[in-house]
Amino acid sequence: MDGRTRIPRPARRRVDEVGSLYTYDNGLHGGCAQVERPISRNLGYALVVPPDCFSKTEEPIELSAYAHKNNGTEPQVVIAVPTSEVSQGLVKLVVLGLQGQPREMGRLRRLPQNLAELAAELNKIGIDLMPILKRWFTNWAGISTEAKQRLDSHLALAVAFDIVRPDTGEHIGVDRRAFLIVPSIGDAGNTLGWLASPGQAGAFLPLVGVSTNGPGLGKNVSVQPLDLHVAFNRELAAEISGRPAPDDRQIAMVGAGSLGSQLAETLVREGAFKWAILDHDHLLPHNLARHALLPYAVGQLKANALAEHLCTIAQDQTVAEWLAIDALGVESSSSALARLSAADLILDASASVAVGRHLSDIESTSRRFSVFFNPAGTALVMLAEDSGRTVTLRDLEAQYYRLMLNKPELAGHLEAPEGVRYSGSCRSLTNRIPQHRASMLSAIAAGAVAEFMDDPQAQIAIWTLGSGGNVNRITENGEKATHRMAIDDWMVTVDEGLLRTIRALRVSELPNETGGLLAGVVDRVAKSIHLVDALPAPADSKGDPSGFERGVQGTSANIEDIHAKTMGQVRYVGEWHSHPEGSSATPSRTDISQMCWLSTELIVEACPAIVLIVGEKGETVNLTIPLEATE
Repeated sequence: MDGRTRIPRPARRRVDEVGSLYTYDNGLHGGCAQVERPISRNLGYALVVPPDCFSKTEEPIELSAYAHKNNGTEPQVVIAVPTSEVSQGLVKLVVLGLQGQPREMGRLRRLPQNLAELAAELNKIGIDLMPILKRWFTNWAGISTEAKQRLDSHLALAVAFDIVRPDTGEHIGVDRRAFLIVPSIGDAGNTLGWLASPGQAGAFLPLVGVSTNGPGLGKNVSVQPLDLHVAFNRELAAEISGRPAPDDRQIAMVGAGSLGSQLAETLVREGAFKWAILDHDHLLPHNLARHALLPYAVGQLKANALAEHLCTIAQDQTVAEWLAIDALGVESSSSALARLSAADLILDASASVAVGRHLSDIESTSRRFSVFFNPAGTALVMLAEDSGRTVTLRDLEAQYYRLMLNKPELAGHLEAPEGVRYSGSCRSLTNRIPQHRASMLSAIAAGAVAEFMDDPQAQIAIWTLGSGGNVNRITENGEKATHRMAIDDWMVTVDEGLLRTIRALRVSELPNETGGLLAGVVDRVAKSIHLVDALPAPADSKGDPSGFERGVQGTSANIEDIHAKTMGQVRYVGEWHSHPEGSSATPSRTDISQMCWLSTELIVEACPAIVLIVGEKGETVNLTIPLEATE
């Protein structure tokens, strides 16, 4: 077997050919596993069995065992799995799984030295061992090559029983033990008086009418304890991670790159979530610097390889599925739309602004998160919609820019260092981010996904790595959209956080009027504008209780700075101004004239102009669309 080895056996004993193994249904869930003889009492083998080895089913399961190569050293761990998953071995170790009755507070305290003592201990948890063994031994007996091989093998008993509190019956744990019957099955059966040799080497035939409870039965059959381990699965993953149980909620993750792959692997190792992976890219050599996948997967579809990787870790083929599709074209695939609609969470890990906005617009009740590194890989950003989707990813993107522009500790947050060219194409660039930072931020993201899914509130969170391994976290609740105005084909969104800023600027200048520039995110394809921030009045502005004239000092520099800090995503979209005390926000003639002027100013960019007016009795958002923009 490739990458595996057989446990060595003495030269004086060998098997010339191998027949297929068989099992006998005795009402218990048992199976067969293959390892090499002899098994010494001094080797201390550890046995790994599937979690369902202890289940009671109508049909038993057949197991085969293998041991990994360890630079020529004798293997110490034997792994039992369904026979179909491994190559045929040479000599057998039969594994029989037994499920005992619950036992009150306590474990098997006395270490059995022989089969009689083991039977006495198991009888305390409702397992009548001897009749079970006699039935198996009798049906394994025979003179065929297959029967000889089995009779020449050893038997391991894997035992499990629940532990409960004596007063309440509350389940508090599971005790699992394994015991090796040292003689071969044939020799043990002969010693017990259940089998007899017909004179052929290695062959045994069953004896009829032999008791299974005679005095001292089994005292001459030595038993050796084995370390027992249950194979890794989602239940064990959840238990070790401190989770009460595996989390079966569905996540549709768009993007199987550095962040997405490491985030998903971390959560699968915690027994968290079922996954649908959507990505149309292939794994390339440079991806290995920061990806959960290994070199064997280079050239494979990321989604396919990652889904298989996650299923392998969990040892559960239902943990992850995949679909090779461009996220910007999911509407063309009914299967992609079905996966997104069925998900409890759509997780955007694509690191693409366009994809995040596109996912925000897809019709579905599924909640959406977006998670990404900043260009330098020094910070992680998570945008989390609320459970009712009243605050969307588009809304949160605009609010993230405002947070970044107004928090001094986020200065330089989106600065992009020079990238690395990984092929001859002029666009083949990747960011310079070391794996230790990508790994730290991905782990934070994994924890945040689980944390925010349990919180119905919309949130924006930014984690920034500091010196000495420190992490600074900024978290803000998402602001609901106060205004969503559809004018012609355009949608303008203003959130409560921006209005609070403008109201505060108005109050600070009363009784005079005031105003300034508006900055926002413009998506010409979707015809969407999200207002991001309101700048205070320039120093050379003029305002009094009856009017306001905005100055120009520093305005160009301010807009250019905002544009640069947001990597071109936020730009000038219009003006805001206040009305005096006792006034409404209804546009005056002067306001209407200003709107017409703004419309002509923004013709070259084919964008509407916005005038936002705030008064004592409310606010209005006014949109004018240049004629050229409508043609």
